[in-house]
Amino acid sequence: MYTGSMPDIALRQLLEVWWVFLMGGLITALWLFWGEQRWRSLLGSTNMGEVGQTAIDLSSGELTSRGARSKKSIYHYAPTIGITICIIIGLGRAWQMMWIGDDAFISMRYSEMFARGEGLVFNQGEWVEGYTNFLWTLLLGLLGSIGLPLPQSAIIGDLLSFAGVTWMTHKICTHVNLSILPAVVMSASYPCVVFATSGLETMPAAYLMLCGVYLLLIDRPLLSGLGFIASALMRPDHLLFWGCGGLSLLLTHLYQHSGPLRKRLRWEIYTRYSTPLIAIYLPYFFWRMNAYGHVFPNTYYAKSGNLTYWSQGALYLSSFLIGSGIWWILLTLLVTMIARLWKRGNTHSFHTHVEERAQGQVTLIIFSVLSILIFTTYVVKVGGDFMLYRFFIVLIPLFWFLICSLPNSRWSRLSLVIAVGLAISPIQLVKPFRKMWGLAAEESFYRVKSFTPLKLRSKYAIAGQVLNLLNQETKSTLRVAVDCVGMIGFYGDVRVFDLFGLTSPRVAHKPLKKRGRPGHEKFGTLRDALTEKSSLSTVDLWRRAGYKRYNAFIHFRIRGIKFYFLKYDNEVYQALQRLKERGEKVILPHSIKSATAKILLQSQEGPNPRLLQFVTYFYGEEIKHHTELSQAVEALKIAKKPKPTLQRSAKSDIDHEGNSTTQSEDQDTEGSITNVKEKGEVKPTDPKPTSKVKLKTRRSQKNKKRSTKKRSTKKRSTKKRSTKKRSIKKRSTKKRSTKK
Repeated sequence: MYTGSMPDIALRQLLEVWWVFLMGGLITALWLFWGEQRWRSLLGSTNMGEVGQTAIDLSSGELTSRGARSKKSIYHYAPTIGITICIIIGLGRAWQMMWIGDDAFISMRYSEMFARGEGLVFNQGEWVEGYTNFLWTLLLGLLGSIGLPLPQSAIIGDLLSFAGVTWMTHKICTHVNLSILPAVVMSASYPCVVFATSGLETMPAAYLMLCGVYLLLIDRPLLSGLGFIASALMRPDHLLFWGCGGLSLLLTHLYQHSGPLRKRLRWEIYTRYSTPLIAIYLPYFFWRMNAYGHVFPNTYYAKSGNLTYWSQGALYLSSFLIGSGIWWILLTLLVTMIARLWKRGNTHSFHTHVEERAQGQVTLIIFSVLSILIFTTYVVKVGGDFMLYRFFIVLIPLFWFLICSLPNSRWSRLSLVIAVGLAISPIQLVKPFRKMWGLAAEESFYRVKSFTPLKLRSKYAIAGQVLNLLNQETKSTLRVAVDCVGMIGFYGDVRVFDLFGLTSPRVAHKPLKKRGRPGHEKFGTLRDALTEKSSLSTVDLWRRAGYKRYNAFIHFRIRGIKFYFLKYDNEVYQALQRLKERGEKVILPHSIKSATAKILLQSQEGPNPRLLQFVTYFYGEEIKHHTELSQAVEALKIAKKPKPTLQRSAKSDIDHEGNSTTQSEDQDTEGSITNVKEKGEVKPTDPKPTSKVKLKTRRSQKNKKRSTKKRSTKKRSTKKRSTKKRSIKKRSTKKRSTKK
């Protein structure tokens, strides 16, 4: 049970990168047990003798004066310099691991259509909400309208957001007198570095959420609400953070103020905080309902968001806790809370600890606890995502705010040392190009070869470019049924039918038959693709429908990429011939002539209802326009079983007089094997018993082969054992002789 599990893989990975864990722990221990005190003493010595009474913020290095303001020394800027160096190192690591996911190209396709003036649509004229990042898609569309390349713009936006997340974490820690370790971890944590160049909205949404937290702590409720609403426009589920921010304000006011309930509440602050929701989010919500016709995005229905998937959600949560090292933080928080509550047998110690905190720190702790509990429950309920760590990256700084807010003691400092070592160790629970527990390391599938010009290590990007080339050779735009819709839709610039249902309502609104990998549980059929008037496909839908032997009719290749005809299209076939004449590597399927010859040959062999059904569906109206093809189809309809030829029995049939009796081949009979009775009469028999006899003989031959193989293996094994025994005996006799 343990072998191959998540803890087993994480432990093995940790043993491989033990030096990273050790170096991170040693540096953190030097800072917490020696460097921080030394820095504070140096910071205090530089302010001695200054004019006026000063107050020093020891954790951040900021100096405030009540009289004349003193000049800041270089020690005040040490944390800022350190965080800047961490950001630069993190950006370098992210640049080396650069990748763009296929889901990012879905948003880019919408942005490209918006830049053309078609609106936020995937296919021209089809208003389907196949994205869940409105603000990110809109920003990319605006950049595309001024001529900037969308993939490179998305990568740069993610890198800037990664730097912004680290810097904003440092600003929050500075304001509430916490350690700088959360900012250091955000710049070095493997999940954060991975999603710093994904092209997705993960990092921008996390940055806007942290902006909302910082503005909440500095008593800017209007701007704080705006930050949370902007994060919700990046991802709809981030609206939960807006609710957690409002609850944290309410609970902070109730806890810190005394008197009647009316006097403890601050209605003016709540009104300002709610203004962005009413003025921005509600109009947007009604606009998208009017534009797309549904309350939720199409991806919500494709992923069955109305259902619960607790088992997969638990796997997703455990992968995040183990892979990012957050499990140690949870364990530390749990042990500390139990110890402080058990210290005096009541909660007095815990309340005194909270009362010693500043108002901003209490608000931050309440917000972090509420957000972790509510958002984690939501993610586990829907089953998480198929990308490792994606949904939980926004919670990483909140966990670190909590562990750094623990009282200063040897236990807390030691736990911080271990937590930092686990956080910066690059643990990959899922190996590259593999899928385990319904999860995948997507960064291994879509690596970027070069930034300018952009080249991706993905067959889907090549498939999109090939379809674009084929689309230019045809008068009408192609309609293609696709399994990975992002890159093919963006590079191909064709009309796409999404087989997974992210951009196609026909598949998204299907009932879910069986739970599986999140986001990949529903799949379109051949009938769905033909109903959507798709002529080509990247998946062999005919084979999925049960037509397995007709690959030569439908399969073709361009530059090594497989495609399949769903319905014969003469215009596309001629375009393929033109590409082949130009020197492109094209493997064509059967033409009309070769298909006609094959159908005629099959009609001579006998009736084939499966082939007849396939031909009538596949060629359709082309049968009427080609007389030879129509004649071949008619011949296949009329085809009858050929008269079976008589065969001699394996053993010579001998009558009682000793003369062999055989039937001549010219004699017309209905059977295939003749049986001779004792009277010498010859009667035809049905062909069914002959097939049974043949099957029995084949089975007996196979059984004989298997028995001979088993005997040979047994002989080999006995030979090996005897040789081993002999060698052992020889060695023992040699040892005895040497001893004598």
